[in-house]
Amino acid sequence: MGFGDPYLSTQWHDDHAPYIWSIATAGTEVANFAAEYATKKLCGGNADHADGVDSDKKPLKGRPRKFASFAPENSWYQESVQDARNTFTSAGCDPGVNVVYQLDLGTMSNQATNIIAQMQSQGVTTILCGCDPIIPVFLSGAAARQNYFPEFIIVGTALTDTDIVGQLWNQDFASHAFGVSSLTEPVPSNQTLGYAAYKAVRQDEPAFGVDLIYLQLAEFAIGVQMAGPDLTPQSFQQGMFNYTGKLGPAGYWHLGDHDYTAADDVREIYWDRNAVSKYNGKQGAFVETDHQRYQQGQIPSGPPQIP
Repeated sequence: MGFGDPYLSTQWHDDHAPYIWSIATAGTEVANFAAEYATKKLCGGNADHADGVDSDKKPLKGRPRKFASFAPENSWYQESVQDARNTFTSAGCDPGVNVVYQLDLGTMSNQATNIIAQMQSQGVTTILCGCDPIIPVFLSGAAARQNYFPEFIIVGTALTDTDIVGQLWNQDFASHAFGVSSLTEPVPSNQTLGYAAYKAVRQDEPAFGVDLIYLQLAEFAIGVQMAGPDLTPQSFQQGMFNYTGKLGPAGYWHLGDHDYTAADDVREIYWDRNAVSKYNGKQGAFVETDHQRYQQGQIPSGPPQIP
């Protein structure tokens, strides 16, 4: 039994059922939420939340949106990207250029410089970033050096929707970030469930990753408890499917046929460089807009509800 795969597709989970589970939403679901958000709220509108200039020194702000999608080159991620791009096309919206990059820390700085130059020269106003947590740090720095501040759409992958990651970005760039997140509003780091569990057995301070580890173990514990006395992969799966959906720190958890990952809803967020994070007390935080959560098909149409 495996837990914690990073955003692999719904089909991949079906192919490995009932042995692989994760709190990281399936890449297909992430793509569907991102595409629904973009086509309902951004497509056909103007880039009112962009700033800076393109390579011809023409302002980005207010011009018709031109999209780009970012994701690692790995086939299991690009499969989900293609799902999102197909949704764009079906909605009559041009998905724009698709940028692939390598998950190679040693080359990310150079990759980011080249990507930003490409985006700026093509006049891209709006980027959907199905990114890892590191490359936005490099992208934000490269973009700031070029006075290029496109709308940076958060889709909720790999901690890019957390305060501690956003605080690492160039803040002039981060100020143009908004989108969707499956997480709930954070609480102070010493008030999380993972922190409490750690402190129940040790007196030293845990690392940040304790919360992720705790949530994966919590998901495993649900399956064991719900499986009953005869624990097999099949009874574990049936127990997970019988679990009544609940909202927790990592979103609304519900599992079932073709759904082996936990979070099934999102909230709209934007980056406020002046807000103080509830998680670590530092400046810069993601802020909710309407304090509502939406399952697939429920995101309302209309402009993003951000300042």
